[in-house]
Amino acid sequence: MGKRIDLRLVPVVVVTWSAALAGGRMDAVWSAVVAVALGLFGGVFLVVGHRQGPSGVRPRTLWATLALACVLGAAVAVHCAVIADNRENGPLAPAMSADEGVVVHLLITGSPTPAPAPAPSSDDRWMVDAGLVHLTSKGNVIRGTAGIVVSGGAAWRNVRAGQRVRTTGTLKQVREGQSEAALLSASSDPVVTGSGFDARQAAADVRKGFVSAADWLPPDASGLLPGMVTGDTSALPESLEAAMKTTGMTHLTAVSGAKVFYGVMGVFIGPRATFPLADHVLGLGMTHPC
Repeated sequence: MGKRIDLRLVPVVVVTWSAALAGGRMDAVWSAVVAVALGLFGGVFLVVGHRQGPSGVRPRTLWATLALACVLGAAVAVHCAVIADNRENGPLAPAMSADEGVVVHLLITGSPTPAPAPAPSSDDRWMVDAGLVHLTSKGNVIRGTAGIVVSGGAAWRNVRAGQRVRTTGTLKQVREGQSEAALLSASSDPVVTGSGFDARQAAADVRKGFVSAADWLPPDASGLLPGMVTGDTSALPESLEAAMKTTGMTHLTAVSGAKVFYGVMGVFIGPRATFPLADHVLGLGMTHPC
């Protein structure tokens, strides 16, 4: 008898990914409708599976698998509905609809990354994730919780996670699928008003230090070693990067390096401080598909 293939995870993957992809492009109401529908289907599948009785082992497993897929899909849809509602009715919605300049205080939550500059301009542009502290729009001070992507000039490359900054700019809609509530096109340089410890910045400092420590090696080795140990591929030569893609070896830096770094940081700064690093570390490590 041939070996059977276990396909029980296929419905779970299909339903959850479909819910995530659809939820990133729907408004809050439709995401909530999808969540309710999937929850009802999950309940129906559980009832049907329970009525199969002890003799129907395989059918009961099938119905249980479908029920699990629907429950997980419903959870994803609820998450998408919350994000969409925060974008549509959150604290930033009035300022975005006004389409006027705002003064905003932010908590930097990510590391700056270079962004493509607009066609007519040759100035450096940088993007960084931040969280809303409060903003002033039309003389009104608005407070709340919302994620913001900041796009600004060269001065933004120097901000660090954990800093509180003040700046001015215009709030715009983010691209479909992004979880942040708005994009801030900064019209002024950031003014640091406070600073605190942030585990993500500690991780970034360790990565930069490792890249610098490997500078004495030959180009290929100095770029590959930080990628394998910390998941940082910023120094990886383009020729080696292309060769790794061709041979299917990108997992050495995309996955292995991130896992090693995640474990090492857990030893040095403790599990409690390491968990917030997951999105940051793995997000940088997964720059290439495996």
